Order: sequence, then structure tokens, then C-alpha cells
Amino acid sequence: MNSCGSSAECTPDLLAFTTRRHGGHAIVAVRGELDLSTAPLLEGALTDLVDDASCRSITIDLHDLTFMGSTGLHLLVDTHRHVQGRGAEIALARPSSA
Repeated sequence: MNSCGSSAECTPDLLAFTTRRHGGHAIVAVRGELDLSTAPLLEGALTDLVDDASCRSITIDLHDLTFMGSTGLHLLVDTHRHVQGRGAEIALARPSSA
């Protein structure tokens, strides 16, 4: 992932995500399936953002998510805790029916 770049993309078979940075704000657009096998890929990207002190807020765009299992839900809750623990903000945007 680009530490300060404008975008990064991960495209395994079932999950893809794009990260865009605008100053201290990051938008992570997720596409595909977020489950036990794919959650570690997104977790790595979110951990990088949470650990980046210059990133003050993260929006996770779920519009193109087609499936989310309990592991994906746990990842989002855990990321929320970590972000709030360092005084930053996180938001979920455009949730799909999944």
C-alpha cells in the first residue's frame, strides 16, 4: 500500500479493494466477498491505515460488497475499536444488502 499515495489495489480471486487518500482521510472501497479466506487481505490494509498517525479518518465503502461473513463483521468491529482507541474516526458508507 502506498503510505501517502492516492490509491492502492488488491485483487485476489474473491475480494478487491481500492484505497484513496485525501489528506488525513482515507476511503477504502471494497468489492466482492469478505469472509474467513479474504478478511486477512483487507485487515492488512486497514491496519496500515490505523497505524498511520497522519490518517485521521477512514471511510469503508461497502456498496460493491456481495457477501460478508462473521469474520468480516468481526474485522470491521475490531478496526472500529482500534481507530477510536487512537482518537481517529471510522465510518461505513453505502452498505449493500449483503
